[in-house]
Amino acid sequence: MVFGGDRLTCRDSAPRFHSRLIASRTPPGQRNSIDFDQNLGKCYSWTHPQGITATVLVDSEYPMRVAFALAAEAIRIFLESSSKSSLEDVKKDEAFQIPEIQTLFTKFQNPAEADKLTKIEKDLEEVKGVVMQSMDDLLKRGQSPRVKSAACNVKPCSGFV
Repeated sequence: MVFGGDRLTCRDSAPRFHSRLIASRTPPGQRNSIDFDQNLGKCYSWTHPQGITATVLVDSEYPMRVAFALAAEAIRIFLESSSKSSLEDVKKDEAFQIPEIQTLFTKFQNPAEADKLTKIEKDLEEVKGVVMQSMDDLLKRGQSPRVKSAACNVKPCSGFV
């Protein structure tokens, strides 16, 4: 199934082929992850127990957890917006116009904004970088990076008790 309805060009045939192949090899209720040759990216697929499969083609840096969250959310929206009788007659790729899924794709373009845990990890990495830079600056000036805190009353231990 194709979301959107845009016409495919020749350059789109390889991703479509790989998406179909990977989707056909992902059993219901299972997830699958495939790395493309020459570090071209990854394809994540998830098949809902009802047999609907979503594939997510991303670069190799895109977080796996976020890709599977996108697939699950797209299938959830799709199932909510489609009637069961309309799905039973589908035998080939169909273009479905579902604005909520288009919005979802836009939201997931930046994984840090789409996934709260990824955003927290990114923020933590930034803080870690600032702390490391500050420690390096202190060491370059010959100062010792001491932590002073009224709440911390730890005495050095000379051995084990």
